Amino acid sequence: MRVFLSYSRADAEVAASVAEDVRQMGHTAWFDREVLGGQAWWSTILRQIRECDLYILILTPHSLDSQACRAEYTYAAQLKRNVLPVLCQDGVKVSLLPPELSMIQFLDYRAQDKHAAFAIVRAIKEAPEATPLPDPLPPEPPIPLSYLGDLRGQIETAVDLTLAAQRDLLFEVKSRLKDPESGADAWELLRLLRGRQDLLASVAEEIDSIQERKPQRKPPRKPPVKKADQPAEAEAPKPVTPAEAETVREEPVVTTPVVTGPAMTIELAGDLRPLEGLVTRAASNPAERWVIKAGEDAMRVFVENQQLVLEATFRRWGEKDGKCLKAMGWTPIGKGMQQAAGVAFGALAIATYGLGLGLLAHKGTRDFLNKNVARKEFPPVKAGDAAASIVDCFRLLCPTVKQVVASQEQAPVT
Repeated sequence: MRVFLSYSRADAEVAASVAEDVRQMGHTAWFDREVLGGQAWWSTILRQIRECDLYILILTPHSLDSQACRAEYTYAAQLKRNVLPVLCQDGVKVSLLPPELSMIQFLDYRAQDKHAAFAIVRAIKEAPEATPLPDPLPPEPPIPLSYLGDLRGQIETAVDLTLAAQRDLLFEVKSRLKDPESGADAWELLRLLRGRQDLLASVAEEIDSIQERKPQRKPPRKPPVKKADQPAEAEAPKPVTPAEAETVREEPVVTTPVVTGPAMTIELAGDLRPLEGLVTRAASNPAERWVIKAGEDAMRVFVENQQLVLEATFRRWGEKDGKCLKAMGWTPIGKGMQQAAGVAFGALAIATYGLGLGLLAHKGTRDFLNKNVARKEFPPVKAGDAAASIVDCFRLLCPTVKQVVASQEQAPVT
């Protein structure tokens, strides 16, 4: 089956996740888009919509605001393509959906867990066969405002522009400055237009006036710095009661992992900025290794071969979970080693007439044979994506876990 995915570029990551689920089923998923692609790229998109068997819309507030997505699903409805809206984010008012989507049952993919992946599998399997295209075909929608490649080509041309041409280009760029999907690109085009050598004074003055009114991001507030002559008062240590001292003496010594920094609790359903900060710190400090734990399940974060590595070690891991992890970009490791070790221990038990069964019964051996390990690598600059993958992994394999504990551990001795 040929599946077309329509999405706003703000939702590119979740679109890639849905596309991978589709491909894992053996179907073709087409979802590439270049915002600066121009008219030729837009024509390619319309052709892909005509040729698809199923049209999937990544339904989010961004895609509902996107002029490109609106043109795409309207065209798909006119072509009588099978349309499947996939709800991927909160904030969508279902009662206010456009007519092309309001009569269609959408699929809930907000959790992005194994149940959501299975729902997509079932929806695609139950989708009716694509009907023939109408004859004659409906008119093709014009290129959306967010496709600015043609404008860039006109601005960067080596031919001198007349006053009328310069004003037309300025008008086109100005109309896109407040567009939620292409506003940043429009400001860049405005800068390029201002840099032309043949720009006339009246056009240049108007561009300067627009740029002066450009909204500026407020810099983050910095904490007040204490003066050197005003040192902070050292807080007096609190006296330790005999009961507390006894508690400290009786606390067991932790040997694995060896914690070298204070632990912190992170809410998986809350503000993820602490988690992103932790991953960013690990990515910028190769000497540091972090472990994020929920009971006996753990996620390690470290840098290896100049790549940011996530290494998940979980017990509750079935065959279906493994398929979902692969669809999310994780690579299972260690299974072959564990199977070989299991065979070796079994052979040892036979060779020693059952004496080797004691080794199989050892808790450490059982733990090793039962562990499931998967890895995922990111460039160090993608710390935010890595933090999101950590949350997705815990939500898939530990759906009841609401919080995890993160702490530093010593790097393994080589």
